[in-house]
Amino acid sequence: MRRLNQEAAELLRAVAISPFKKTEYNAIGERLTNFAQQIVLAIKHQQALLSGAHEKTTINVIIGTICGDCGNDFDEPRNEDTELLQIDHEHLAEIDLLLPLVQEAYRIVNNRYAFGASLPRAYFSGVARLMRGVLLQRKHLLEIAPEQRIEIKVIEDPSDRCSQCGREIPQNTNPEGTEVASTIRDGFCRGD
Repeated sequence: MRRLNQEAAELLRAVAISPFKKTEYNAIGERLTNFAQQIVLAIKHQQALLSGAHEKTTINVIIGTICGDCGNDFDEPRNEDTELLQIDHEHLAEIDLLLPLVQEAYRIVNNRYAFGASLPRAYFSGVARLMRGVLLQRKHLLEIAPEQRIEIKVIEDPSDRCSQCGREIPQNTNPEGTEVASTIRDGFCRGD
């Protein structure tokens, strides 16, 4: 979509700088219509891909004991989905710059044909469609992120088994109960 925005902006800048013939304006209008259609199709495609991203998700947090073997190589899973759903501020800024450019190109050509000449309809139709497409694109960008409906369930595991591998974890057999072997496996005993 960003490439389409950039191409449309270049074309609109050319319209603002140079006067064209009516047939050229109509050809430009057809290109703008094509850009608008491609933007809308890209948005629909992206919405189809992201439709599952806003579904309610449940995250289970299990509070339990992990044995020394499982605890050594325990890593937090990365959440890849949050990166996908972040707002692209650069893209949003490009859209915010493109909107006034579309309006200005419309106004300039309208003023060029203000004195009795027949308006290039395809051009004005293309500009109007591009404006709707860009506004739809902006709305879509704001809708896709960052709202996420996630439910977090905390599950406590009071058993004497490792939450990862299921092996039984030996209980503290020290009669005094003052010194227990470290879970860090550094060889030191700590009294907790």
